[in-house]
Order: sequence, then C-alpha cells, then structure tokens
Amino acid sequence: MTRQPKTGTCIFCDAEGSLEGEHVFAQWLRKALGIPGYRKHQVRLGPALHVARQWSKPVATSRVWCVCRACNHGWMKELEDQVKPHLAPLARRGPVAVPAPAAARLLVAWAFKTAAVGQEMQPNRLKPIDSAARQYLTFPRPALETTGDHVRIVR
Repeated sequence: MTRQPKTGTCIFCDAEGSLEGEHVFAQWLRKALGIPGYRKHQVRLGPALHVARQWSKPVATSRVWCVCRACNHGWMKELEDQVKPHLAPLARRGPVAVPAPAAARLLVAWAFKTAAVGQEMQPNRLKPIDSAARQYLTFPRPALETTGDHVRIVR
C-alpha cells in the first residue's frame, strides 16, 4: 500500500500542492556513518499496557512531508550531491582537515537546509527558521560570505 502524498505549501518555495517526504538525514549519510540496526516501536493499551501493535524500522530514517517535488528533486538533490564528498569524510573521521571555502559554503547550506527540514518534524512547534530565511536556499543559489568563523547568506 502506498502512502497518499500530502498536500500543502512547500517550506522552501511556497508552492502549493503535493508534498514529498524528505528524509531529515539523507540515506547516504546513514550509510556513510555506518548507523546499524533497527529501532523497535510499540503501541501499548489498557491498564496492563498490553502490546496492541509493534513494528521496527531502520534507525535515522525520519521523513517530513514538507517539500514539493521540484525542490526535492531539483536544488535539494543537487546540494546533497555536491556536499556528499565533503560531508561523508567529516562525518566518519571528524574535522581532520579544514574544508576549502567552497566546501565550507556547501556544508553551511546543507546544515541550514537540514535544520529547516528538521524543524518541521511533529510535534515541534518551535520554528526559528522562518519562510524568508528558508527562501535564501532556493535557486538561484545565493552567495555565502565567510568572515572569520561566521557565514552569512546574502543575495
């Protein structure tokens, strides 16, 4: 049985219509980090808390239905593809080398995109990254200015 696509407003481009489930952390990152195993889930009911339903699913696979197809398969996929060669080694080994400025900009954009998607998880109501800030990530991709240890997103 396939899940019906949800409808609403894309958090990045404000397009109305069907929304896709975006993984908070991309599947390639889960594999790069070697996150093993499954997490067990249970629904318990009644005074004796008997197990009414149980299932398991891989760890770190949460998805949020908050982006349109154009964003998910467009600039978001491009950003994931561009950041992968830089983020995977950092995730596995830690900061063994400071990334070049261009790579650092990609890492910042990826972290911002991931935080924006993550804040849409339910039941979260705290959403410090507002619509205006999220739109900085959509194409054409804005410039990222670095000054010391700060990065500023500019148009």
